[in-house]
Amino acid sequence: MAFVQSPPAPYATLGTYAYALFDRLGFKRAVVIVASPHGVAARTDRLSASETQSLTNASTAQFLQGSYVLGADSLARALVKKADDNDSSSARTKTITLVVIILVVVGLIALFIGVRASRWRSAYGEAVAWRDSLAQKVTDTSDHVNYLPDDHPAKRTFLTASAYYSTASAILDQLAKVSALQAAFRSGRQRNALGQARSSLQAAERTLQEAEAQAGGTQVDGAAAGGSPTAPAAPGGEIAPPAEFADRASGQAAPAACFSSVPCRLRRRVPRWSAFRRRMVIGA
Repeated sequence: MAFVQSPPAPYATLGTYAYALFDRLGFKRAVVIVASPHGVAARTDRLSASETQSLTNASTAQFLQGSYVLGADSLARALVKKADDNDSSSARTKTITLVVIILVVVGLIALFIGVRASRWRSAYGEAVAWRDSLAQKVTDTSDHVNYLPDDHPAKRTFLTASAYYSTASAILDQLAKVSALQAAFRSGRQRNALGQARSSLQAAERTLQEAEAQAGGTQVDGAAAGGSPTAPAAPGGEIAPPAEFADRASGQAAPAACFSSVPCRLRRRVPRWSAFRRRMVIGA
């Protein structure tokens, strides 16, 4: 606080003198008040010029009613209180702004994780459903090719399809442990594995279709029940002869089953078979 009779030269007003005094003393976060019989001026770096001037004008009554010391003290306290209130308000504003920014960032991260995790669960669920839908087809195709010779192309193709299916199933079982955070922030490796599983399922489905086509596409009678396959139906509703007697149609001799210890001859069995069949037809 400075009390002068009048602004010293070369300052024309108390305001310019107060500003010069504040700068000359090198104050920081301080208040300088200059009072004279003709007025009062104040300078602080904690308030704007308009706020400082408003509080100074409001303190004029204090200087007129009391001493200059009490008036300067009252003005100084008013300036400091206003500056403290502004700092508190600014701190609250900064805190609120910071909290809002943090909440927005957390919300965006949660949304990002939720979207990525939802996409991952959807893609993984589709792959699992695809695998489950192929399980029955694998079983059916296995029944179709189970009674085929080992060197049959359908059987080899089915083995390839089974390998593809097993690979895809193993990958999907491993991916079942992937968490939402892993799916969101480390999804590259998981998505590559999921793509490999889908490729294996596609290859398994394609090779299963090939195996079905090579096996004839229909299940052999008795195969599903675990029995031996029966002879296929021949044109006209007759039953085609078993494979071991197929060479009879060509006129070649074939071994016939005998029911005694004495060897049988085919030429002796044919008339009996023909006579038996003739009697059956006449009886029908």
